[in-house]
Amino acid sequence: MSSSDKLYIEQLKRELEREKLSKLETELIAEKTTLALYKEKTKFQAIVDTTKDGIAILDLETRFLYSNDSYLHMTGFSKEELLTKSCAELSVSEDVQRVKNILKEVIKKGFVENFEKTCIVKDGRKLGVNLSLSLLPDKNKVLLVAKDITIQKKNKKALDEYIKIVDQNVLISSTDLKGNITYVSEAFCKICGYSKEELLGQNHNIIRHPDVDKNFYKKMWDSIKLSMIWNGEIKNQKKNGDFYWVEASISPTYDEYGEKNGYTSIRHNITDKKALEKLSITDGLTNIYNRRYFDEIFLKVINSAKRDKKIECFMLIDIDNFKLYNDTYGHQGGDEVLIQIASTLKSSLHRTDDYCFRLGGEEFGVLFKTDSKEKAIEFANKVKTNIENLQIEHKENSITKHITISAGLVCIKTNETINLNKIYKQTDDLLYKAKNSGRNRILCD
Repeated sequence: MSSSDKLYIEQLKRELEREKLSKLETELIAEKTTLALYKEKTKFQAIVDTTKDGIAILDLETRFLYSNDSYLHMTGFSKEELLTKSCAELSVSEDVQRVKNILKEVIKKGFVENFEKTCIVKDGRKLGVNLSLSLLPDKNKVLLVAKDITIQKKNKKALDEYIKIVDQNVLISSTDLKGNITYVSEAFCKICGYSKEELLGQNHNIIRHPDVDKNFYKKMWDSIKLSMIWNGEIKNQKKNGDFYWVEASISPTYDEYGEKNGYTSIRHNITDKKALEKLSITDGLTNIYNRRYFDEIFLKVINSAKRDKKIECFMLIDIDNFKLYNDTYGHQGGDEVLIQIASTLKSSLHRTDDYCFRLGGEEFGVLFKTDSKEKAIEFANKVKTNIENLQIEHKENSITKHITISAGLVCIKTNETINLNKIYKQTDDLLYKAKNSGRNRILCD
């Protein structure tokens, strides 16, 4: 054998060896791939078998071809029973056509997510489910994933009913940081007379009553801007101009990032309560405040004057020769005089924190703030003049033939300890001197 033949034979052996090794390598790769696929299939099957979501495969007529244990548990059917049914068949009557329409959408788009329907399961129960459907690659089957949302739907229904009750019965409004209305309840609309459409986007001062001092709202806003909860009573105005009272609690609201984005107010209608309160503190004849309210607010008014750095003044008024007036014109005529004087006192006051009272019989009181003693005397004389200008006839009045008044005036030193009885006596003594020195005059301390 020649050397060239030997070389050729060796070359053939090497090629056969390489083919053998290549075949073994291919077989090994195939074996590894099969094993990997098996492991993935086993893993996928384990996920399918252990997930709480119901998984099923349907044909294009919604007939069941496969389902996992969770879906079987969810519906109560066995595998054999379920294979004889369709998804449309398990739907309540009003959902049957919806299911068919959704299937058409799946075929067209390839998937549909979060489709809710109601199933009728084996024992006749109604089961709320959320479905996600995907068209499989062969275009002939649909993968269905179902979540049981029965409890969730019951909770949502209960929550919706609760929200409806709150909306219809609780006075609630929300605003942005500038006070522009972003939400109002039906109950709120009912009490104020505006519709939701009329309120949304409007500033909350749409219901502000003109009687309420601007300082009241300033203090309220100063509080809530500091993220504090504000509680208090507010007089509001209805669309038709009437008023109503609420007891309100205003709290800041926050977004999902913890940033303050507005305020929510929860109110309680206290209009009737305020009406009863007014009756208890109002003189029945003259409709101005009575002695009870004078005693109740006296110290509060003094403290308010301290904060505002104002002088608080108390004026005690008596109608000159009023007994003679009653004897001459009768008690009904006397009552008319009391009503007119009360009205004049009320119209003479221009600050919301100034007050007038009927303290008993023909005796009236006025509490008012001012900047100086001189201005206090000027105001008191203006009141006296306003009453004289009523020109109410009084034939038996020794000073003039019309109704006049005498008054004592005290400018209270708010930096000292305040004693109501002491101040009242001091003012009463001044009134007594005014009457004894000729009437129709004001005496000040």
